[in-house]
Amino acid sequence: AAAATGGEGGGGGSPPQLRVFFHGGCAAGPPTVHTLALLAACYDAIAATAPTLDLIPLLQSVGWDPAAVARIPGITSVFIATKYGTHESQQHTPAEEAVIAALSEAMPGPHGFSTLQVLEVEAEVEEAEATPADDASEAGSDGTLTAFRFKHVSVGGTFDRMHAGHRLLLAAASVVTAASEASGSEEGEERGGGAGGGGAGLEEEEGKGGAGGSQPTIYVGITGDALLVTKKHRELIQPYETRAAAAESFLRATRPSTISINVGPLDSSPPLAATMEVMEALVISRETVEGGDAINAIRATKGFAPIAL
Repeated sequence: AAAATGGEGGGGGSPPQLRVFFHGGCAAGPPTVHTLALLAACYDAIAATAPTLDLIPLLQSVGWDPAAVARIPGITSVFIATKYGTHESQQHTPAEEAVIAALSEAMPGPHGFSTLQVLEVEAEVEEAEATPADDASEAGSDGTLTAFRFKHVSVGGTFDRMHAGHRLLLAAASVVTAASEASGSEEGEERGGGAGGGGAGLEEEEGKGGAGGSQPTIYVGITGDALLVTKKHRELIQPYETRAAAAESFLRATRPSTISINVGPLDSSPPLAATMEVMEALVISRETVEGGDAINAIRATKGFAPIAL
């Protein structure tokens, strides 16, 4: 089910968004390599057609359901993509019927949908698959896939003029981060000191082996001005504040409820992933695995456990 919106608030000059609700299959259970492959397939398609389109995945595994989708502000149209026409019975599956019924019941809802359309997909929809190598590396001794669910997850990048690659990294970080246990108001207070300079203080405290906070948190490192001094055409890069706000806004849109997010600048000092003992995972691209290995090498010198890459 894909909900096309006009941005927060529904109109004005906001760029269009495409929020895609995934239900069932690898989108429903604990995330595995197949869940990440699903996200990669989506953003590969976006990169090939509309690289700057703001596609926001809404996965059932992080709490999304039709009722939560119906509460998104500013939705103008909702499209239900089904496999109708591929089933011998020529009928929607029970899951498709449930989503159609739930969204129909939600209309007009608190914000109001102008249209609800059912798009019948004639061709069979292929399931996103991980490569055999990925399956083998993430399978346990009993052949089951390892589930990714971490309490403290880190991701970093320049995030200049957000595109499909940026959104894939951030979406993956959101999906593998455990659900929060606190109310929205409590989390709002926690993240207030996490952005900007707050990250430095947190790094010092956590590096000493502190508990790392009681709530699952995504730590986002945004390339700071100090690291952009020698970058070609650096004057064309968006200000740090703009890039940080865009990354945080996207992450919050991937969850139906408040999530703790710590945003801070990356400089020449080691990142939180290397110095924070309770960090459990670092989301990276295949091209930056070497950097992830270097971070684990720093952690080893501190006596910290390696983080999952």
